[in-house]
Amino acid sequence: MKRCIAVLMTMVVAVLCCSAAFAEGQFALRCGILFGDSQTGVAARETELTRIEEERLAYEGTLWGYDSAQVVYLFDDNGLLTELNESFGKSTRDEETTKAVYADIRAQLRALYGEPLQTEGSTPAHPIAGMGYKAMVLFVYTIGALDGCEGECYDYSEWVVDCDGYHVKIDLTAYYVKNNNNGTESYGVGLSFKKFTDADLEAAGK
Repeated sequence: MKRCIAVLMTMVVAVLCCSAAFAEGQFALRCGILFGDSQTGVAARETELTRIEEERLAYEGTLWGYDSAQVVYLFDDNGLLTELNESFGKSTRDEETTKAVYADIRAQLRALYGEPLQTEGSTPAHPIAGMGYKAMVLFVYTIGALDGCEGECYDYSEWVVDCDGYHVKIDLTAYYVKNNNNGTESYGVGLSFKKFTDADLEAAGK
């Protein structure tokens, strides 16, 4: 019951923040952070999570109702925020928990952004992809293809949100990779929010 209440509260807060931001044509991230913010600005506003790295803006805390989740802010060459990448590895211990976490976060995203694009398997329907998708590809199709290894993408969903002068690509994945040589397994759920422009879309070939 406590977990359900916490998840509902997270969704309510996210909806309120999102609605306020879209009224201004902007996409709300965490703590009032917006795409295009500087590294100094993001560091000053990110007050809810614990910073875990000095070299980059990486944090750990509760995201979407899950403890010990991690978030990394990514910046362009001018030091401006272009992407937010979240991972939930400490909540995904096996296939069952991985699929459950994915389904829960997907439901929260649907409540905020509507139905996802009609994705076919693990192939994006949209040419722009964020780290949530790219990390899955690295684990499943690169590491998983090594001798003695295997991997699988359990599920993938994507959204595109139109904002004032730019768009946001949202990628959500669930996957696993296994090293049969030593028996180690790794399960993951990844979520990313990536800003892109019409010019970026044209450069991507669509």
